[in-house]
Amino acid sequence: MTSHSRLLIGLVISMGVLIIIGTTYLGVTVYKRFGHGKAETQVTMTPNSKETSDKAVFQSVLKLGAEDRITKMTQGKDGLSLFVRTRPNGERIIFIDPQTGGTRGVLSIEHKD
Repeated sequence: MTSHSRLLIGLVISMGVLIIIGTTYLGVTVYKRFGHGKAETQVTMTPNSKETSDKAVFQSVLKLGAEDRITKMTQGKDGLSLFVRTRPNGERIIFIDPQTGGTRGVLSIEHKD
């Protein structure tokens, strides 16, 4: 074999390795985005008074599943309640403490057919 053919074989092998690495990366990226990805929803509660309307009482980041949806949000004197529809057939109500921004509790509801 000549030196040119050895160089060509080396280039073909290295290109094959790059194709395998690129395909693996693409597969992992698609799997994470469409298969088992997580969505983050940021919820900010602000008071109604004019003096503090520019300042948030708290900020809380809740991690929801990729198919979870917040369907309703209510604010009471005890805090914030988020109604979340989960897949395939459940619901959760997340209670948030207005003083700390932390989760006070979670009520999970499973619908059985």
